[in-house]
Amino acid sequence: MLHYKSNQPLYKLHFSELDDNAVKVLSFEGEESISRLFEYRFDLISSDPELDAKSILNKKATFEITRGEDEPLKIHGIISRFEQRGRTPDYVSYYAVLVPKLWRLTLNFSSNVFQKMDIEQLVSTVLKEAGLASSDFEFQLNESYPKLDYCVQYRETDFNFINRRLEHYGIFYYFDHREDNEVLVITDSTDNLKAVAQEEDIFYNPNRDPLSTSETVTELVCQEKVVTGKFKLKDYNYEHPTADLSADNQIDSEAPGLFYDYGDHFKDKSEGNMLVKVRNEEAYSASKVFRGRGDCRLFHAGFKYKLGKHYREDWNSEFVLTRVRARGSQGAMFAIFAGVSKNVPTYENVFESIPADMPYRPPRLTPIPRIPGIMTARLESGAGDEYAFIDDHGRYRMKVPFDLTDKTNGEASRTIRLSQPYSGPGYGFHFPNHADTEIVWACVDGNVDRPIGLGTVPNPNNTSPSTGNNKAQSVIRTAGQNELTLDDTTGSENIYLHGTKDWTIDIVNDKNQRIGNNESTNIGNNQTLSVGANRDKTVGASQTESVSANKTITVGGNHSETITGNMTQNVGANKNENIAIVKSLAIGAAYQVSVGAAMNETVGAAKAEEIGAAKSVNVGANSSENVGANKSVSAAGNISESAGKDFSMQAGKDLSANAGKKMSLSSGDDFAISGGKKGVITIKDELTIKVGKATITLKKNGDISINGKKINIKGSGDIVIKGKKVLQN
Repeated sequence: MLHYKSNQPLYKLHFSELDDNAVKVLSFEGEESISRLFEYRFDLISSDPELDAKSILNKKATFEITRGEDEPLKIHGIISRFEQRGRTPDYVSYYAVLVPKLWRLTLNFSSNVFQKMDIEQLVSTVLKEAGLASSDFEFQLNESYPKLDYCVQYRETDFNFINRRLEHYGIFYYFDHREDNEVLVITDSTDNLKAVAQEEDIFYNPNRDPLSTSETVTELVCQEKVVTGKFKLKDYNYEHPTADLSADNQIDSEAPGLFYDYGDHFKDKSEGNMLVKVRNEEAYSASKVFRGRGDCRLFHAGFKYKLGKHYREDWNSEFVLTRVRARGSQGAMFAIFAGVSKNVPTYENVFESIPADMPYRPPRLTPIPRIPGIMTARLESGAGDEYAFIDDHGRYRMKVPFDLTDKTNGEASRTIRLSQPYSGPGYGFHFPNHADTEIVWACVDGNVDRPIGLGTVPNPNNTSPSTGNNKAQSVIRTAGQNELTLDDTTGSENIYLHGTKDWTIDIVNDKNQRIGNNESTNIGNNQTLSVGANRDKTVGASQTESVSANKTITVGGNHSETITGNMTQNVGANKNENIAIVKSLAIGAAYQVSVGAAMNETVGAAKAEEIGAAKSVNVGANSSENVGANKSVSAAGNISESAGKDFSMQAGKDLSANAGKKMSLSSGDDFAISGGKKGVITIKDELTIKVGKATITLKKNGDISINGKKINIKGSGDIVIKGKKVLQN
């Protein structure tokens, strides 16, 4: 109940830097809404014509509404606007606007990047950086909210930024004016809201007496309307590309219509279910609204009240105030104008409310910034790294030019994908970039929280390999100077491939290479060629091979060389030929071997020579032949051996000479036959030993004839002559 003294001011405005009675309130208008800044506008008078605006602007002020014997109602804030207007003989007219401290965030227009924060951490950070103390705000959240990997404030005020982020999750706020301060209360459920400071019901009384001391609701209208019934959201998370990120919700199964939206930027199914429920509740909370009029000074947005004495019983229930517009006047009390008598102050408000059992979600009215085109940024690296930061998914980190933080070493942004001309599971096309490379990026659907790299661009610090000086060349050159250049200069077309160090080619199956003209290969050091199976090489004309040092050829199986013409081998020093088993040499015509010095031939087993015609061996000096076992020489015709000097034949055991017909032993000088033991000469028919005119003839019938000029028989012992007959001349 209101109990006030006649002709006493009901409304007072106290400036923290002025005396309490420095100004008097003539009238005011105020407006409050959930999730909106409140604003109270005052027409003031003062006897001081020189009030200093600097001592008032941006300073704390309190609007006090006297409620008789009850505690006065206080609305705290700061003065955002102050005007000095006209004057009367007794007073000077002023005008002031009272707003919450949160209003200061509308003065901060900026772009910032926030990482690894949930909504409570994000809003707290912005509020504190804007100058609000921890006692100026509090959170009353029933739900848990995801941590945001990357969140961007882009070309917007701090107020708009946190407002749209709260609206996104269906979180709302209101102002609770306590004894000395207004507190920003941020909540996600009407269950957390307090009732107005009155225990009894607020009565509905359309016939209220203006002079009544009761605060009542004089008019109440219920507006119900059809709203969209079913809501469906869908999104895509590239970290889980096959996941079904769709969610739907319907509070009123009878309501028609479908709201479908894509790209609300949720990461998983549970977040999608939470958001689609919030979207449905946002629409549903506007389906039934009570609009009223009254004079209850306790009505403030964000509080509950209980209505009583309405003719419709089901309306006598609890409501949540979503909007209140109030106005009051007490100017007549000060008799500013001649002929105006003092009168009772007036107060009236209009309000909007919803049933307390309905969910409330703030309408998403705050503009969402978009980046419709492209922007540039700088790729970041870790501390001291030459290359830009790149993770296991090939993503980069960039520092956007509007980021005012001093974060470095890849901490200024989340990882973003960089568009490539070709990609797939385990394959693709990617040139890793260096730190400070300028990147062109855009946002998915313009959403500043969803950046994606489009490519990199040159600048004076990162010049292009193709310029006006080589505009006919298409160049791929890495920072390590590995290079592929396609030169399209007319008449000098060329493909240039350069590797700063190594070059590795790995081909799983076949490789075909065709060269229309010449090929030249220069290898500065070693070359190794390994062929797992066969190797064919065809040379249409000549082939020249020059080896400055040694050459080794190892053949695991057979080795065959076919030369249709001549073959010449020149060996500057020694040549060794080792054949484990058999060697066969077939020459269609002549064969000549010329050895300038010694020649040694070693055969581990048998050696066979087959010569279709004549064979001639000429030895300039000695010739020696050592045979470890037997030696056999067989000639289809004659065998002739001749020595310019001595000729010696020696056998370690027996020596046998056999002729099919005649055998002749001839000596130009002495002739000797000796034996270590016995000696036998066996002739089948007749044997003649002839020296000059002397002969000894032995015949197969046993006759022995000795003819000579003189015949001497001498014995150191007996001489025995025995025969059938012994004849003497």
